[in-house]
Amino acid sequence: MTLDKDTNDALRAKFNPEGSQLRQVQMRLLEMLQRFDEYCRRHGVKYWLSSGTCLGAMRHGGFIPWDDDVDVEMEYGDYKRLLKLLRSHPIEGYILQDKHSDEEYVLNFAKLRDLHSNIEEYAGQDAHWQFRGCYIDIFPLLPSSSLWLHKRGLNIHNRLVHRHMRIEDERMRRFKIAAGRRVFDCLAFPILRLLGSIGAGRCRRHIPGGAYHFRRDADDFRELRYVDFEGVSLPVPGDADAYLTRIYGDWRDIPDPDKIEVHIRRVTLD
Repeated sequence: MTLDKDTNDALRAKFNPEGSQLRQVQMRLLEMLQRFDEYCRRHGVKYWLSSGTCLGAMRHGGFIPWDDDVDVEMEYGDYKRLLKLLRSHPIEGYILQDKHSDEEYVLNFAKLRDLHSNIEEYAGQDAHWQFRGCYIDIFPLLPSSSLWLHKRGLNIHNRLVHRHMRIEDERMRRFKIAAGRRVFDCLAFPILRLLGSIGAGRCRRHIPGGAYHFRRDADDFRELRYVDFEGVSLPVPGDADAYLTRIYGDWRDIPDPDKIEVHIRRVTLD
């Protein structure tokens, strides 16, 4: 169910009118999404628009007017296969950003980055990253029986990896990140994954170490459907209403526009 046209137009006039910096970023992201979708279809990788991008598709018929990135999800098996494909057969003009391509990248999921743009984010966590273009967040899902355990995974990842990004000395920072990542990947992650799978049933969450704890139900995206997103047909969970309700509650409700914050500070587009 999309918003009525007048409300949608008013929000776009406030946050992302045609020609604005944010709208230019969104159009670059739309191009990325189209090429990503073509790539996944060609290689048989099942994915869907997730979180705020799925919300935008269902409520606004495209980007949430104040949004400046793209979120997609897929099952862990498809994720591992996609990463292998992107390393051996990259999409021209884009780079897969993960621990293999960017040694100071501290997140536990990959991004697809545009090589012809540059973004500075308010949070500043990307200050030492090699790639900083417009991006698609690629979130893998695993069975997850315990919210408590998933939150402990984030705490462990923060202690082992994420907190070291603030170290000023470059050599020490890189050493600490690499060492912490090795412990997390080889020891903590397999244990958390195993424990989370016990009794999980249809419950899915982002892989251990992630900051987003909302549960997903595998039945919601067992089948996908295609909806209009800025004039492009893209996949969302078959039961997008149930999927979004689990994350946002009443997802049709519009937040107070005066309390909305944006993520990016400065953007350069080639």
